Amino acid sequence: MGLYFWNKQSKEGLEKAIDYFGRAVQKDPNFALAYALMADCYFLQFRYGYNLQPDRIQNSETAAKRALLLDDSIAESHLAAAHFQLYQKDYHAGMESLRRALALNPNLAIAHLRYAWALCSFGHLDDAILEMKRAQELDPLSATNSTGLGILLTYARQFSDGLAYCSRAAELEPNNYFVRCNLASTYGLNGLVQQAIDHYRVAGELSLESKGDILASIATVLTSAGRRSEADSMMPEILELAKTGKADPYNIALLYAARDNKEEGFKWLAKALGNHLPTSATVRYDPLLDPLRSDSRFAALLRQHNRAWNLDLP
Repeated sequence: MGLYFWNKQSKEGLEKAIDYFGRAVQKDPNFALAYALMADCYFLQFRYGYNLQPDRIQNSETAAKRALLLDDSIAESHLAAAHFQLYQKDYHAGMESLRRALALNPNLAIAHLRYAWALCSFGHLDDAILEMKRAQELDPLSATNSTGLGILLTYARQFSDGLAYCSRAAELEPNNYFVRCNLASTYGLNGLVQQAIDHYRVAGELSLESKGDILASIATVLTSAGRRSEADSMMPEILELAKTGKADPYNIALLYAARDNKEEGFKWLAKALGNHLPTSATVRYDPLLDPLRSDSRFAALLRQHNRAWNLDLP
């Protein structure tokens, strides 16, 4: 049951998974795999923004260390350890833990997926795509793997291929909010405006509390398509939601980037980075940030928030 809900990776799914993994370790206190997967759930709650309380990271670290203590031959234990190591900026240790997980189980799809995102964060996009392709090959029925590959391909400006994989993910999990948003985004990058808007609206129905993000994303698509007046009419509501914390500052930054308003774009991007979101991979490669990326202030902002690093790999 824990595995089932863990694979959902939704807010409710992760909460239920933690409960079931907790029951598992109550029945068997030496169940290393249950501790490892519980650690992963805590980290994903923080990573996806479902729960940004510091105890998510602390709980993840505690459970991961318990898993390693019980059995360090389990790949998932090292995978869980990598999360808090990377979060604590022990980058080399984190990458080594990911490699250890892959060495212990080369066929563990999620290890390839997590290694792919880490590689992308450290500026190794081509290697990241190869790892994500391997994850998708090992588990082609995983919407997470397909949407991950789709996003990395869009980062490489392979927009049509990215759309194909994001579409596959949406077929597998049509009611997954993040999968649907990724599909909408790739439609927009391919210039398919109405399809992008339609899928954003479906995503909005799946997550009513995300209204501000959906409206900002639709306005970004409209602006990029030259339909500025339609986007302008949406701005008052979007900004009201953003000012009351009901829209992700990153999405507002993307909207202002599309509007070529760099002052506001950098202001909202700084706010997003200050909230520890988005991921470094996203900031490094997101095509929608290109209007800001060409400005010298972009690199300075990344340095200010410790997001400008590259990691040399052996």
